[in-house]
Amino acid sequence: MSGRYSDRLDCVFMYERSLENAQLGPFAQRLIITGAALTALFAVIAPESSEPLTLLPRTLFWALHISLGLAAAVFAARFLVQRYVSLRDWRLVVASGLCGALIFAPIAVGLESLFPLAPDGPADSWADRFAATSTVGAVLIEAIELIPPYLTAWLLINLESISPALRAQVDANADSDTEEEPSSAAALRHAEKRNSIQERLPPAIGRDIVAISSDLHYLQVMTRAGRATILGSLAEVDTCFGDAGLRVHRSHWVLLDAVVRLRKSGNGWQLDLAGNHSVPVSRRRRTEVLQLLGDDFVRKPDAV
Repeated sequence: MSGRYSDRLDCVFMYERSLENAQLGPFAQRLIITGAALTALFAVIAPESSEPLTLLPRTLFWALHISLGLAAAVFAARFLVQRYVSLRDWRLVVASGLCGALIFAPIAVGLESLFPLAPDGPADSWADRFAATSTVGAVLIEAIELIPPYLTAWLLINLESISPALRAQVDANADSDTEEEPSSAAALRHAEKRNSIQERLPPAIGRDIVAISSDLHYLQVMTRAGRATILGSLAEVDTCFGDAGLRVHRSHWVLLDAVVRLRKSGNGWQLDLAGNHSVPVSRRRRTEVLQLLGDDFVRKPDAV
């Protein structure tokens, strides 16, 4: 229960987590860069909806739209990935994009009322006439018009991370088509694979996981041969690995057998892992880690 509760607090403590890590995860970095680039682009080209505004208000207008729009999609993704662990890869991205658009639609209508935009022209379509009937109508029409560009942008932002998982899934399906085994054993094996985090990793980095870090609604999975990004939550990791691993930080989980050394790092502690990886130990988890490993833990090279 404590692990699940801690994982759900990740969304609230997103910025605190970034400060503790001293860096943002790759997806979070990509999200911020994309949001800043889109804000600058729309502020310069001045689409029709914001054309009456001068440069500074127009920049603020688009900064609020884009940042809140992306935040709605991230919130939806985190909600879905924690409650529907079977919803993965592109399906989670599509579902979170649709939910994010629905969440953001009333926010977008509210933002437009805060800025001195040009008055609407005569209602010359059924959508305009329906939107003019009530606030609910305006939100519904906003959602319908918002979903195509919103979902497209969200898919593009997530494309780099879901592509390796899709390729791995295709490879796994191809392998299963060529294998022959008893139906009961095959069903059990495939059930285990569906519930296994290793099967979502690209084959190039292997399946020998040493640590997993949370990056918004993604997981940065580190193996002895490299790292990859997959959709998921640390609550799922706790369930899959049980006592074989340990949450050493709100955002970091490690496989205990992969720990090479526990060492002091500035005012805190850090774990060195097999595969030349390392993760920080948070203040909240420090006592538990020190009790488990001791403050001078070093694993012999032949034991790693």
